[in-house]
Amino acid sequence: MKIVWLPHAVQDMAKILEYYTEVASKSVADRQLVKISKSARLLESQPYIGHISADDPDDDVLEWHIPSTSYTLPYMIVADEIRIMRIFDERQERPDSWL
Repeated sequence: MKIVWLPHAVQDMAKILEYYTEVASKSVADRQLVKISKSARLLESQPYIGHISADDPDDDVLEWHIPSTSYTLPYMIVADEIRIMRIFDERQERPDSWL
């Protein structure tokens, strides 16, 4: 399986980098992105580690909470791809849709 970052997830990553660079430092921001990337890579070997999203009526979306962070990766498994839809900060209001 390979990881595919969908456009919203890429935008979320840029926002996380910008936020932590502004409120802390570039090294703190980089560490956050490393944690997120490592967790995403874990999905390659364990794609069903996440739980079914309660917000998805079709049960196609899984959610993987990144340990030691406030972030969750909602994702779908399509053929041989793990499509990461967002990098969601659980401290914020959940969107109506992951896409």
